[in-house]
Amino acid sequence: MQSDRQGLLLSMQRALLGAIGRSVQAICVNWDENRVVMTAFIEGELPDDEREALEIAATEVAADFPFALLVEVVVFEHAAQPFRANGLWVFVRLGCTVV
Repeated sequence: MQSDRQGLLLSMQRALLGAIGRSVQAICVNWDENRVVMTAFIEGELPDDEREALEIAATEVAADFPFALLVEVVVFEHAAQPFRANGLWVFVRLGCTVV
């Protein structure tokens, strides 16, 4: 499981390069044997182009993990801080409070 964790974090880092728009405040990732869940915390509403960028990133992660029957993007718009992770943090914008 440790190698899965490391591989997933590296995959997320690669997939999110250039994919995080101004509305995205924080992103965490969680996984089990059948799925990967990327959760994004958004300030306000997520514009269509930023949503598409996150979905493309999720597709890139799915390509790295064929075991995952489902790679899901969960978006919390108008999220209140502190943000609570469901899994591991992979991105936190400066000034955001997370737990």
